[in-house]
Amino acid sequence: MSKGKNGLRLGSLKYMLELTSRCNLRCGMCPMDVLTRPFEDAPWDMVEDVARQMRELKLPMKYLHEMGEPLLYKRLPEAIDLFPGVCVSTNGTLLNEQWSRDILATSLAKIRICIDTLKPEVYPIVRKGGKFDVVVENIRNGKGKMYGYDARNDVYVDLLKAGIIDPAKVTRSALENAASIAAMVLTTETLVTEIPEAPSKAPAPPPMDS
Repeated sequence: MSKGKNGLRLGSLKYMLELTSRCNLRCGMCPMDVLTRPFEDAPWDMVEDVARQMRELKLPMKYLHEMGEPLLYKRLPEAIDLFPGVCVSTNGTLLNEQWSRDILATSLAKIRICIDTLKPEVYPIVRKGGKFDVVVENIRNGKGKMYGYDARNDVYVDLLKAGIIDPAKVTRSALENAASIAAMVLTTETLVTEIPEAPSKAPAPPPMDS
């Protein structure tokens, strides 16, 4: 924990708010079954109060998840906008097109879909209660047509909202130019290129007895 002469350096800490302690899975690595706390959602007035205090202290919320499944929280999109730039982690079993649209329309910075294994036969052992094929299908169907990878920031986002647009004319021009060059090579059976020069030999070292 970061601590200075006058106490904790609050600005250097990462803050997390669990919106719900409920979860629809029982994963092998999670202590959910041995916890004695009640399974319930955070009261909305409490969430709003936390957001107010964070704004007053000028502290950013980093995560809106812990062990509970955030997609079980009905007001998740509203909660995200109370804490702009947060990250949400989900097991993906409840992800669908509507949830994706609602979430991507918020100020969410990053969504993490936890699968833990790419082997369908191992998945139900690790993620008890989940079905691998269902999660994969949810990701495919729920991400939307404009959902893609932002390589600069290493996140998956709504590309249109993020301003990452590939105009149709750019793709069309690239294909037309490639087709034109290929047609020229095939019809003329000629290709102009440069013959690479052989690397020059290094000069011989001077005699050792000179």
